Amino acid sequence: MKILYVDFNTVGHHSVYFNEIRKIDGIESSIVLPENNEQITLKQYKIETLSRNMSFVGYLKFISKLNELVKIEKPDLVHILSGDMLYRFFGVGLNIIKIPLIVTFHHCNFSLLKNISYKMIFSHIAYGVVHTNYILKHMKGLYISNVVHIEYPYLEDKKEYDVEELKLKLGIKNNEKVLLSFGETRYDKGLDILLKALANVKRQFKLIIAGKPTDISEKDINLLTNDYQQCIIKKLSYIDDDLMNEFFSVSDVVILPYRKRFAGASGPLTTAVAYNKVIIGPDVNSIGDTIKNNHLGYVFKCENIESLQNVIENAISKDFAYDIKANEYQKNISKEIFIRKYRDLYMDLMKG
Repeated sequence: MKILYVDFNTVGHHSVYFNEIRKIDGIESSIVLPENNEQITLKQYKIETLSRNMSFVGYLKFISKLNELVKIEKPDLVHILSGDMLYRFFGVGLNIIKIPLIVTFHHCNFSLLKNISYKMIFSHIAYGVVHTNYILKHMKGLYISNVVHIEYPYLEDKKEYDVEELKLKLGIKNNEKVLLSFGETRYDKGLDILLKALANVKRQFKLIIAGKPTDISEKDINLLTNDYQQCIIKKLSYIDDDLMNEFFSVSDVVILPYRKRFAGASGPLTTAVAYNKVIIGPDVNSIGDTIKNNHLGYVFKCENIESLQNVIENAISKDFAYDIKANEYQKNISKEIFIRKYRDLYMDLMKG
C-alpha cells in the first residue's frame, strides 16, 4: 500500500503521531509539508502555502498542488494528518482528488457554520478520524456516517522514577500535594483560571507550571501568584521528554483548566492516564466527557474559579485510585491499539 501523508507541521505531537503511523507494516509512504524537514528520512514534497492559518487563495493553491502530486506519486490514498485547517473552506475543491482521502480531525467545535462545514468536508472524503467519543457522537448526530473513532494515544515511552528523589530535587516536601499544569500557556488552556483558583486553596500544595509561555506570560504568572509564589515551580520553556516524564511522575494531580473553546483531545490527559494520575478538568466538551465516563478524576464548572477551587480542595484532601473503567481506558490509549485501528482502517478502505 502506498500512502501520501499531508501535515502543516512536524514538531511536537505532530512528529510523534506521524512517526508511529508510518511504522505500520506494508506501507510505502511519502509526505507533503510546508517546508523540507531534515529529520524525516522518507520522500518529501513541499507546498509553501500549507499552513494552519492559510488564506483561501493559499488553500486553493494547496489543493491544486496536492492534486498534481497525487498524479505524480500515484498513491493508493491520501491521509491529511490534521484536518483542523480545513474547516474555514467547507470542503471546497476536495472532490478534485480522485483517490480515497482520509482526514484526521484533532479539535472540533460545533456551531451552525461548523456543522455545515463538517457535512460538506465529509461528503468529499472516504473517512474522517476523530479522537474522542464525544466528538464521534456529535458527528453521528449530524448524520455523518463515514467517521471513525481512534482514541488519542499515549505515544511516548513511560519511565519509572524514584518519586522521593524527584521531590528532593525539586524542593518539594513529602506532605505537599503536587499539582501539574503542563503545556503551552495558551489562553484557551485557562492557566489564569487555575492560578486565580489556587489563591484561595488552604491546603498545602506545590504547583508545577511547565511549558512554553505564549498568551499568558511569565509576568502574568508572577502577578497572579504573587500571594503564594513559594508554592510555585516554574519551567517556562520547551519541555523535553525526560523532563516531561519527571513532572508527570512526581505529580499527584494533573489539572486541565481549559476554557469552553478548547474542544478536542488532550495530550496531557493521555500522559496523566499513562501515569495513573488524578485528573481535574472542565465539565464540558471532550475533556469533561472523557474524565466522567472513564472515572479518571474530577470535573469543575467550566471557566468558574470558585468551582475549580472547591474541586482542587476536594481532590487533594482524599486518596484516589483507578478502577476497572479507568484501567480499560488506559489500555485503549496504547500505541498498539492506535496502530492496529489505523491499519484496519487502511485495509478496509483498500478492500472496499
